[in-house]
Amino acid sequence: MIALITSTLFPPQGNSPNTNYRNKLSSDQRIEQTFLTIDSLKKVGINEIYLFDNSGVNYISKIQTLFSDVNYIPINSIQFENKGLSEIFMIKQGLDYIPAEKPILKISGRYRISKLELKEIEKDFYCKKDGEENISTRSYIVRNREVYDQFVTKVIGYMLNYNSRIRGPRSFMRIIKNSLPHSNISHLYHVELMLENAAWQVLSKTFSFELLNNLNIEGTICNNDGLKIISE
Repeated sequence: MIALITSTLFPPQGNSPNTNYRNKLSSDQRIEQTFLTIDSLKKVGINEIYLFDNSGVNYISKIQTLFSDVNYIPINSIQFENKGLSEIFMIKQGLDYIPAEKPILKISGRYRISKLELKEIEKDFYCKKDGEENISTRSYIVRNREVYDQFVTKVIGYMLNYNSRIRGPRSFMRIIKNSLPHSNISHLYHVELMLENAAWQVLSKTFSFELLNNLNIEGTICNNDGLKIISE
């Protein structure tokens, strides 16, 4: 099994017309937490580790030296306001860098894994539900690269098509407005659907999967109240 860490070590600073990013963790904090993620993976026996970093134009070459003991892959993918969509685009762009036939444990760079209980990979996907129609995308296991590529491609399509569906009066009026000549098609960067929900919609209809009771991870999340430690 290999591990794939996803992170944006140097996120866009401030607000821009296309991203409207809000950054509550410094790059130094992100780098420190990613080191802890790598250390935790090695402790559970995973030594082939790939780090996808979506810093793009903010990429600093010395980071490659800092992470010399893993396969560091700098990626310049689209940065959406929807961070889940940014992550899934980054994964899609970087998949060719990882081996084809090995199972993949995906984990976000702010989290540490304490135990790896899964021994045999018989399903396409192993994940944990996070609510009625969401899965946790902080960590999960995928059978191989081919399955992962199929999954992320379908999730991207599902998320981008979501804003084109009529779900009520507001969405109907937005679609009419965006169909007019010279309209400002704002929904291209403002995708409302959460990655966690899109992933469940695709997974539950297309792939074989097993739901896990625990992911055995712990880490830091950012919300409007600041930083919070979670375990799941």
